[in-house]
Amino acid sequence: MSEFIKVPELSGLEKAAILITELGSFNTDKVLSFLSEQEKAKLFNAVGLLGTVGIESEIRVLEEANRFGVKRGIAAPVRSDKEIAEEMNSMSGKNSKLREYINQNPDSIASALSAWMREE
Repeated sequence: MSEFIKVPELSGLEKAAILITELGSFNTDKVLSFLSEQEKAKLFNAVGLLGTVGIESEIRVLEEANRFGVKRGIAAPVRSDKEIAEEMNSMSGKNSKLREYINQNPDSIASALSAWMREE
């Protein structure tokens, strides 16, 4: 059984593309260093095909990534959708917690991306 929640309108590859775009340039290289060349190519292709992503989808992907970290004991649970939305909408804090998490756990983020890409 997959440890990921199922978001019917998003494939695993789309979720991986959304997450990597949310990371921006901050520590993306660290995360990518844990992926194979084939995974990187697949991911970059998916990013190119992604199109416009709504805030609801971004929040769901971040929630799912957080659950992945919580199950591994490397992230604290997010308390509510409202708090995620507020953080996402705050320009100064949009990715502050996520960036700290990525900086400390790039291998876990890469593991989540790989797992999502295998869901296809």
